[in-house]
Amino acid sequence: MNRVVGAATALAAMLLAPATAAQESNPADARAVLRRMARTESATYRARQLVVYFGTPQSAAVLDVRSSAAGRSVRAESGEDVTRLWRKAGIGIVSSGRATMSDTSLPAVALRPSDILAKYEVQMERSERLFGLDILRLVLVRRSDRAATERLWVDPESGFVYRRELYGAGGKLVGLSAILDMRWGGAADAEPMERAVEPSRVTESDASDAPRMLPNGYRLLGTYRIRTPQAPAEHWVYSDGMHALSIFRTNGSMRTPAGFEQTTLDGSRAWTGPGPGTWAWEGGGRSWVVVAEEPALDAAKLTEQLPKGGPSVWSRLGSVWARAFRVVGGLFN
Repeated sequence: MNRVVGAATALAAMLLAPATAAQESNPADARAVLRRMARTESATYRARQLVVYFGTPQSAAVLDVRSSAAGRSVRAESGEDVTRLWRKAGIGIVSSGRATMSDTSLPAVALRPSDILAKYEVQMERSERLFGLDILRLVLVRRSDRAATERLWVDPESGFVYRRELYGAGGKLVGLSAILDMRWGGAADAEPMERAVEPSRVTESDASDAPRMLPNGYRLLGTYRIRTPQAPAEHWVYSDGMHALSIFRTNGSMRTPAGFEQTTLDGSRAWTGPGPGTWAWEGGGRSWVVVAEEPALDAAKLTEQLPKGGPSVWSRLGSVWARAFRVVGGLFN
């Protein structure tokens, strides 16, 4: 873990340098770059990637990503914890040291250039050399509050994102992703899929009470049920065209979550966790966890359609599905 934190510290020192002034891009040019970014899902490559979320608590992981048209596998190492993700046509599997989850219905969250341009002003900064390429720097400025939420280092030819920074309130760096090693083409076969004897299943569900739209342009993509030995959970998946957002719901109360800090949502007791946006609370006799990839979101506004308030005894956060998602669900491009 010290090696990971050391690498993260060195990268942070480099990335905290003052940003240069940006110019608004031609929307047609921005759309072309975004379309190329969307096509990298099927590219064949193997990459090592560092992902760090700053703050309290701080988390860091080194990822081994193998991708091709046949599917994708990710091995994420964070200290002694190892989480693996496999995805190919018709099935996805997440495996940690404690359990395995599989699904046949959960969709991939694809980039939607039109939605991105509607929500963000995409600015282009000067290009720079990285991995022997002329890399273009893009800045996403949220139109609603004029906040620069992230900066992307993108190869304008391939659309591959080599580095990404996320910014919170006041322009504070809250997360970064950086490619450490990149190999295009060749064999990029996924690691063999591991199956538990009785894996937790993710299946489509009909959650009629799930909001179809959330603030900040988040559209509902699907609702699912996770069957685990601990307790069944519902998973609602949203996207604004750029980022994924997940809402998890379980019956009953939850225990005080380890590694979270106490906060409030609409005057009710809640907790905030690692990553750009992770919140947990009780409401309507159920436990709720929201995991957002987009930084600097107004949590109260984002969750205003969801019930708040409940007993102060927490009993379920920390289950396998929540732990696995915190590691894998917030992966960068």
